[in-house]
Amino acid sequence: MTIASGSPSARPIHRGLDALFRLLEERHRPVALSLMLLVLTAGIGYVIWLGDVIRFPDEREYLTLAQHLASRHLFSYDGVTPTTLHSPGWPLFLAPWVGLGLNVTGLHLLTMVLFVATLGATWRFMVRAAGPSTGALALLLLLAYPVLFFAGSTLYAQTFGALLFLLGLLLIAGPEPRSAWSYLVAGLLYGWLVLAIPMFLPSIVVVAAWRLPPLSRPKIARVTVLLAAVGLVVGLWIARNYAHTGRFIFVAGYAEQVLLAGNSPLASASGGGNTDMRAFDSVASRMSEPERRQYYRHEAWRWLTGHPRQAIRLYFSKVLYWFSPTNRLAQADQQTAGRDLIMILTYCPLLLLFVVRLLQFRRYPLQSWEALFYLLYLQAALCYAVFFPRIRYRLPYDYLLISVVAGYICAGWKFHRQRAAA
Repeated sequence: MTIASGSPSARPIHRGLDALFRLLEERHRPVALSLMLLVLTAGIGYVIWLGDVIRFPDEREYLTLAQHLASRHLFSYDGVTPTTLHSPGWPLFLAPWVGLGLNVTGLHLLTMVLFVATLGATWRFMVRAAGPSTGALALLLLLAYPVLFFAGSTLYAQTFGALLFLLGLLLIAGPEPRSAWSYLVAGLLYGWLVLAIPMFLPSIVVVAAWRLPPLSRPKIARVTVLLAAVGLVVGLWIARNYAHTGRFIFVAGYAEQVLLAGNSPLASASGGGNTDMRAFDSVASRMSEPERRQYYRHEAWRWLTGHPRQAIRLYFSKVLYWFSPTNRLAQADQQTAGRDLIMILTYCPLLLLFVVRLLQFRRYPLQSWEALFYLLYLQAALCYAVFFPRIRYRLPYDYLLISVVAGYICAGWKFHRQRAAA
């Protein structure tokens, strides 16, 4: 039953909400800093409680690569043979800290600091884009989405990627003119981001296109600086890969295996990285890295061209699966009914508000930053569906979804307050 806004039982609720939004508006800075300090304290306690535990295979791979970079200055799995399979951006960041002697717990503490930094970057962007109350509310909503906190306690690259992406937006976003230096630094950060998570490259192109209108020579020059800086950083690693293999490899050679895992006879929208690849891996195990890449690519292409209708259905099912609140994990001990329920209860309301806001675009036109965030979220769904979607891959983009929802809630409350005062 809906409570009328003027009814006695509704007045305490409205007064409480009004007091909350006034607090977020007038005291957004101390509120934000207090929340970030609270999260950092909780994160330190949680990481210490976990101890030196590696929970996922990908974490072990990142750590191994970082250890060999630190000890042998070699990007390698075994410390002897250079590899081109893995994305280097995150191990390159971890390597100096490993060299300083940080153990697993210390590295997890580092990633928790990075998570707090993403909270701060989101808050600053939203204060600039939509006002103090929206920035503070976005921070509250991020804390009400606990999977981000969980990711911050792992050695996954997604928290680091989200931070680089948000810092780049902070450098070049806003109505005031931005210097070419801001675009240069943003481009260097985005280049590192592509080295950490290559699938962010289309998102960077979207951001560059968003900064162009209205067209002018200064804007074109600045966006050119941005893209040139990205190309420089990524090009250096491509040159490194060519020097080791004599072939062009865009960042990481693992893409072909991932492509086959998402496009093969046993692939499914929910399977993702859990696709049974034993038959293919058995054949590939007798090959060199370049030969394996070619083999996986050939097998994926053969299935795609041989089963076009099935491939199209699979692709669109993967697009829809991008919005799933739960995934089937390979590590059964890391997937529980309780965790799935938390994801459903926290992600689904956010997604619903995200969709409702979009459906109201005719009556309430999207602001520039909102349109960008919707484009980025949809673009990521379309691009990851070429391979396969996972909640982990979506997490950097969930910062954008939550920011839009915060803006929608704040705008709705301000509209309600104005109507009540009229």
